[in-house]
Amino acid sequence: MSSSAIYRNWVFTDQALPVECWTRVVPMGRINDYPDAADGLEIWSTIETWVTGYCSFYYPSDETVKNNNEIQSWWSEVKNEGHGDLRNDTWWLEMITLINLTQACTIILWIVSAFDAAVNFGQYPYAGYLPNRPTGSHRFMPEPGTKEYDDLENDSNLAFLKTITAQDVAEWTTDDEPLAAFERFGTEAGSRIMESRGAHGPDGPARPDGPPEI
Repeated sequence: MSSSAIYRNWVFTDQALPVECWTRVVPMGRINDYPDAADGLEIWSTIETWVTGYCSFYYPSDETVKNNNEIQSWWSEVKNEGHGDLRNDTWWLEMITLINLTQACTIILWIVSAFDAAVNFGQYPYAGYLPNRPTGSHRFMPEPGTKEYDDLENDSNLAFLKTITAQDVAEWTTDDEPLAAFERFGTEAGSRIMESRGAHGPDGPARPDGPPEI
């Protein structure tokens, strides 16, 4: 089925893993037969906990969400520009409560992290080949006469690698509580992943393991 056909029935809130499991797996009473669903719910819970703690620190009340111009502008862009053809659908979350903010952020983080990794594992042999990488850059073209420009002239390959490789955002926050929450998130996510691997031994439900063979 083409993506355009699927998108006609696309609902943002249905992208939440608990909703998808409820509609596809739970009614059959067979969630244990779907290890990816069971494991996914563990990862979902970890992401949701992190998002809730982070959002609650900076937006402790519904009023702070409702009155924040950046949040309202962002959500308006998501709804009216990102999905303009669906903007009048009634299922859109109203961005006026902390709960709705955390739900929206959790869904987005889930889609671009664990969900994407699960369904698109075959992308690496193609995207991992440097000439196939997106033409995005983390840096501006250096100005002539600068050290960066000289480096580009002297070693263009090294300059290229500095441009396309992942760049951590320095000091994304200086607040202790979100930093501590992020550390907990990393530790818990790693633990959940290792637990899920250990749970699918000889006596557990079958699941694919190892790198994809393409």
